[in-house]
Parts: sequence; structure tokens; C-alpha cells
Amino acid sequence: MPYSITSPSMAVPEIDIHCNHSSEYEEADSALYKIKAGRNGNAILNGIRQITTGERRVHIMVNTDGISEASGMLTWEQIARHNVPVNPTDPQHLSKVLEVASKGESVIPVIFFNPNYSVDVDYNEKSWIVEDKEMAFISLAHELVHAYHLLNGSSLAVNTPHYQDPSFTHQMEEERALGINDFEGYGFSENGVRIDHAYPIRTNYFTEN
Repeated sequence: MPYSITSPSMAVPEIDIHCNHSSEYEEADSALYKIKAGRNGNAILNGIRQITTGERRVHIMVNTDGISEASGMLTWEQIARHNVPVNPTDPQHLSKVLEVASKGESVIPVIFFNPNYSVDVDYNEKSWIVEDKEMAFISLAHELVHAYHLLNGSSLAVNTPHYQDPSFTHQMEEERALGINDFEGYGFSENGVRIDHAYPIRTNYFTEN
């Protein structure tokens, strides 16, 4: 969908925010400020700032119709070189994004951010998608880790037939972004940002709802 507002973040000028209302811009920028306020979150944002060049920069699309998620698109040069459709939602384009971003080639990260929802953890360490504006920055932090690796060409989210199968590296990408299993203790993760703000950490990527 087209957006009427496109403006660099005040918190992180290297990141562009796309939205349709000024209140949505403020929500996205506020989420970035919250992430930036913590040691681990600031490290994620600094990592992104250091590798942002030209058109290769993170784009946050404020989207209240779905969950927060990360994707990517190719630069114009990459589109021509790989001879793929211009439309970033085209399966061939997206497949090439995931292929090259896992082989050391930087792509343009795109985050769809819903400022109304996040993931909470109950007393039994189970994760639930909840309507909570205050915690939404946690979900944005998770997607920013994906964005960093897309920008860095170090993504593990290869184009596999079923990302929930643990034998595929796509699930490893989610575990790295979350900071669990082989990546437990990584500050450069959603759990790192949870620790910054004294929220309970997640032990499982999958939610109960």
C-alpha cells in the first residue's frame, strides 16, 4: 500500500519511517527511542547505522493490519543483475532476496511494524501475542535484528519450503533474532532488549495463539 508520509527517524536518522498519519510516525519513532535507551538495543541500532549505505537502509512500514515482520527487497542494480521482477512481493524477487542475503550480499530491509501488538511471556514461560502498545517496541527490536542481517548479508533466512522445520536455517534465523538455543545469551537479540527493560525473556519462538 502507498504511504503518505516518508521521513527519517529522529531517533535513528539512518532508518526511514513510512506511515499515513503523524501519530503512527510518533509511535514508530518512540519505539526506536525505547530500543536505543538500552545497552543491547543501542548496540543493534548502532550496528545498523554502521552498515547503512546509499539506498541500502532500513525501511519501517507502519502497518496496523497484521503482525510485525521483516522482509527485504533488492536494489535496482541487483534487480537488473539477477533479472527478477521489480515488485518486491513477487515470489521470484523475494526468493532472490533471501538467497543473496544469506551469501554476503546486502539487500534493502523492510520491516512491517504494528505498534499495537507485542509478545508477552506468562508465569509458565509461554509466549502470547497481546494487544499492548507499551511493549510493541520489543517486537520491533526482533525485526531490527533480522533487518541488520539482511543489510549485512548474513541472514540465515534462506528460501526453504517450511520455515518451522528445525532442520532448515530459517528457524535458526528466528532463534538468533530471539536469542535462544544456540544463540542463548546473545545481547544482539530480542531477549537482549527484553533484559534492557526488565521484561521476562522468551524461551521459545512459537506463541500459544
